Formats: sequence, C-alpha cells, structure tokens
Amino acid sequence: MQQEEVLQKAKKNLPDEYVQAVIDLELPKRIDKISEQYQLSDIETDILDQEVVYLLLGITDSPTFTDRFGDISELENNVLLKVIKSVTRDIIIPLQEKFQGDNEENSTTSMPVPPPPPAPSAGYGGTSDPYREPTDDR
Repeated sequence: MQQEEVLQKAKKNLPDEYVQAVIDLELPKRIDKISEQYQLSDIETDILDQEVVYLLLGITDSPTFTDRFGDISELENNVLLKVIKSVTRDIIIPLQEKFQGDNEENSTTSMPVPPPPPAPSAGYGGTSDPYREPTDDR
C-alpha cells in the first residue's frame, strides 16, 4: 500500500495536525536519502518506507519496527543499526521537536509521537519472531 493511501486511511483515527506533520516531513525524500546513504536495494527501501509509515501512524511500535525491518531486510547488524539511527535522527526527532514546540505554544494539544526505535541488541541475528512464544530453554 502506498504512503498516501495509508495516510488517507489514518486521517480517520489521528488528529489532522499530526497527519499533516507526517506529510510535511516529505517522507519519500527522507527515505530515499537514507536508502542512498546506506545503499539499500529497492526492496529494502520499500520495506523501510512501509515500516516507517506504520511506525509514525502507530500501527507498529518501536521494537516491532526494529525487529520487522531487521528480519525482512536481512541487513547486516552494523548497517541495520546505522539505518535505524538515521530514521531516528532524520524522521522521528524532527517530528517530536515539531510537536514539542507546538505543545509549548498550545498546551491543550497533545500529539501521539512515537519514541525513537530501539537499536538492535549486539547479538541480534535477524531471527526474532514477534509471534513466537518464548520458551524456558536457555
């Protein structure tokens, strides 16, 4: 599903100001910049685009974003960590800063800005499955 379609559906559930702020971020340009910087394939870029939109709209949470993007893209851990840091620096933080400033001016408005995604653990091997139940085997 394209970004615009997802954003249009999200307008029903999120404040207009938040959806407009996400649109104003010019996500395609930011995603393309990150993709070029880390030489992501077209498929990896599409996955990143989709997962970032889901994160921003609250469809997924930060740990799920990290796990899903890491599992699907199969990037090396060091590249995955850099991509996630770039998403945080270039997309999440600017959105948070916009609404921190807006909230100071108009304290009655509170927008659901997601926290930055966590970095994968040092032992992350891309095998995390959010649907698999944990076992007691250690």
